[in-house]
Amino acid sequence: LHTDLRRGVHGDAADAAARVSAFGSNSLAVSATSSFWQLLLEAASDSTLLLLMAAGAVSIGLTAATGKEAVDYIDGAAILASVAICVNVTAVTNYQKESKFRQLNSLKENIPVSMRPAGTGIIVAAFPGTRTVPSAWGTSQS
Repeated sequence: LHTDLRRGVHGDAADAAARVSAFGSNSLAVSATSSFWQLLLEAASDSTLLLLMAAGAVSIGLTAATGKEAVDYIDGAAILASVAICVNVTAVTNYQKESKFRQLNSLKENIPVSMRPAGTGIIVAAFPGTRTVPSAWGTSQS
């Protein structure tokens, strides 16, 4: 790395750019989040809800096959509407829980990193998704 243990890294912005190109970005990876549609699909894949969806579809299908009045479609439509409400409520709740968990988890991921640019000893915090790169060897986080 061509560093001095007592003085630290010697260089300027050009040296920092050369180090980034040689060794890669100094950043922590951010884990992927589940989208709302993934959570919706996960909620809809519950076996009880799948059974209720099938029952609603069969009810509507039998009503259509027997040629009954429009009022008779209410049972099947009510079942499907109930399933849709349940799936949406579950997905929204899971999305909110995951969002809150990420906020709380970001607090524990505050990792102190000590740097010695040009002989000074400083400690900076590294957060996932940020890059801690010395800018003219004063610290900057972008």
